[in-house]
Amino acid sequence: MRVWWVLFVCSLAGGWAADSQHARVMSINLANKRDAHKIADEIRSRAGGVPDILLLQEVARERGADKSVAEQVGALLGLQAAFEAPKPGPTTVGVAVLSRWPMSDKTVRVVPRFYRIIKVRPRLALGVTAHAPGGPIRVWTTHLDMRINVQERLRQLRPILADVDAFPGPTIVGGDLNTLRMGWLLHIFPYPTGNAHAHAVTELMRKHGFETPFTERRATFDLFGQQLDWVYLRGLRAVKNGIQPVAFSDHHAVWADFVVPASPGS
Repeated sequence: MRVWWVLFVCSLAGGWAADSQHARVMSINLANKRDAHKIADEIRSRAGGVPDILLLQEVARERGADKSVAEQVGALLGLQAAFEAPKPGPTTVGVAVLSRWPMSDKTVRVVPRFYRIIKVRPRLALGVTAHAPGGPIRVWTTHLDMRINVQERLRQLRPILADVDAFPGPTIVGGDLNTLRMGWLLHIFPYPTGNAHAHAVTELMRKHGFETPFTERRATFDLFGQQLDWVYLRGLRAVKNGIQPVAFSDHHAVWADFVVPASPGS
């Protein structure tokens, strides 16, 4: 009897695994690279395959070009793309969300600025609603400043969190959050802070209902072993995650597989 009971339980577990549907979200800083074919090929081969949602930072669009690199990569991977950049210039650099599912409700928020010397770059947060089979998922990507201190980094996340609090459904927030292991005197001179930035950001996200599968410190940027890139989930359960180096960027790709909400009536 005990053997039959074990087999029965295992058969149920197998049925649950077969019925569940997983999707992948991935975040990559493209480091202003412009070879869309190389980027797409590496995502397919080295970064674990084409994700369902792809968050991109440091996305280039040449002046006069019809499409950004993100939109070119999306076309090659069969993903829809939403791109936004702060302002025009010789080379426009922004952020993007790519999705296997239709997107709507594109929202752009300006990230607060705290310094205007050394690598001054306006920052944006880009949000979209991805219409997954089981219902909408709100998705945000951003690229935060480097030479700021902990409380300033938290303030840069506020434009996203204001939108997050107004959306009741599953939500993904990710990108290059630049959670360096250092603070900055006058936004110029670095000093060590340990893991203060990453800890503070994760605690803030938890207060808004988010969890991250990247709970163990692992480098996403090899210089000094910095963990700069993140994916946070709310209302979605992560089942697997990884960090994968890619040749076209000085950042690694970070990805998480999550359970897709069941479709209505399933």
